[in-house]
Amino acid sequence: MRGMSKEGWSRTFSKPDNVRRLLAYAANEGLSLDVQIEAFALRLQSRFSAQTDLSKQHLVLESLFPGYGNELLSSNRFISVSFVKGDFLVSFTAPFEKGWKEDKDWLWKIAFPESAVLTRSRSHFRVEPSPGEPVGAYLVVDDNAILGNVTDISVGGALFVSKVRAPILEAGKTIEGMQLKLPKRSIRVNARIVRMTAVSCAVAFTAISDDDRRTLEKYVESRAAEIRRGLAV
Repeated sequence: MRGMSKEGWSRTFSKPDNVRRLLAYAANEGLSLDVQIEAFALRLQSRFSAQTDLSKQHLVLESLFPGYGNELLSSNRFISVSFVKGDFLVSFTAPFEKGWKEDKDWLWKIAFPESAVLTRSRSHFRVEPSPGEPVGAYLVVDDNAILGNVTDISVGGALFVSKVRAPILEAGKTIEGMQLKLPKRSIRVNARIVRMTAVSCAVAFTAISDDDRRTLEKYVESRAAEIRRGLAV
């Protein structure tokens, strides 16, 4: 698949508006941040504090976890921060500027990074369907017809949400002739359920015709390009 091979994909963003766009998801959604302090191999966890104001290039991290990371940071200058959004790993390095305590917890102000790196983090590139062009799923399991909405998809599998729950959908079950309704046409795949949660079902495709695979590849490539253009604007 052109441009989406297993060698991976990476891009560095250096314009402040583009860096801000990359960080906005983690700040707005309260994503967990993976933090590494300069000169230490330790991996620590944090989040962007509510005091973070990306419009003013003002970044504040909450207390590091485990707590001893706060003591280590106080005597070091640079930290590396990363977080995952779907198939992308976003990472950057920046110096911290100051730290202070509020209600016994540390807050750390760090400099707005000069650049951030966006890296594809899976062997099969997954994309989220556009809200304006949703992807539907239709499948039959144990004589039960099930409708679902796909939340991400690749040439190797998909994740969808459905009102149907276990025991009809269970990890390990196989699905023959699952229909995926892409924006321009529908395709059929055989699949195996690999994971269930309270709200979603993940399937791995076990068989797909060459024609349907090419259709799926073109859709994933096209949607990935839309996402990249959105991040780079």
